[in-house]
Amino acid sequence: METPMMNLNEALLLAKELGPLLNDGSTAKAAVERLKPTWIELRRLLTIGLNADMPTIVETVEAVAALRNWYSTYQAEGGPEILLAAANAMTTHGSVDEVDLVKNRELQGNLWRFRGDTLVRKGDDIEAEKSYRTAIKVYDGMFLRWKTSCQRGLGDIAWRSNSFDQAETLFQEANHGFRNLTPEPDFLGKANTERRLGNCALQRGDAKLAMGYYENAYRYYDSKPGQADQPDCLIGMARVELSQFGQYKAIEYIDAAVKLFRKLGDRLGLSRALALRAQVWRVLEHKGHADLDQAEADSVHHELGKTGHAEDVIR
Repeated sequence: METPMMNLNEALLLAKELGPLLNDGSTAKAAVERLKPTWIELRRLLTIGLNADMPTIVETVEAVAALRNWYSTYQAEGGPEILLAAANAMTTHGSVDEVDLVKNRELQGNLWRFRGDTLVRKGDDIEAEKSYRTAIKVYDGMFLRWKTSCQRGLGDIAWRSNSFDQAETLFQEANHGFRNLTPEPDFLGKANTERRLGNCALQRGDAKLAMGYYENAYRYYDSKPGQADQPDCLIGMARVELSQFGQYKAIEYIDAAVKLFRKLGDRLGLSRALALRAQVWRVLEHKGHADLDQAEADSVHHELGKTGHAEDVIR
């Protein structure tokens, strides 16, 4: 059965209405199904060249931006290509109104940033880096919050390519940016970045500095219950202890992380924590505990269709 067409306004309203539902595991699947006609219409509008007036282009681009969680999380077909088409449309069709120019610059920069996020999820770091750098150039000294997010994204890419010094520099710049936002700092952005800086410090052997970063990030997360990255701070603290041969203290941190992963429903994080704890139990020659943890970790990995591993991954 052919999917019925919808007009731009309908697509925009539905995208905004369903956006929050995409972040809830119990409603995401149904929301994705309802968004399919919206996605088809936006693809059509963006692939025919958008020979329309500027307000129509801006509305279409805003609808694409509203769907960001869908195409970045569920790998919707053609996501990066549609984002690129939308960004190009914003570039080609300028505006003479100064207020519109500022708004359009933010939208265009956001599209490049979203494209970078989507490409990261698809594993294309080379194109993602180009998108983040283009976004920073488009922001042109404005929209510091979004520019800082791009810097952190570039830091993640550098980290994955083992360019650790470059990654740490980018994270430090991002941390400075989040701290100096007005009218108030972005403490969540700062916490996420300090967790990454903890990984960098630990990688180069500065256990004291790493622990300080992890503790700072954890304190913020602890003041805002339900933060998905909080247990990763505990895993970082455990790794600091392991670097100092503090296996039993590391077990305490991993125990706390396991409880948080279970509470948050983060199955992938849980499997990694269990696998790491199993490794520590083996070092301590507690084979029974190690086997139980490894068995559960393997079971969760099998459930997720992934290969078991316990290495630390910046997320």
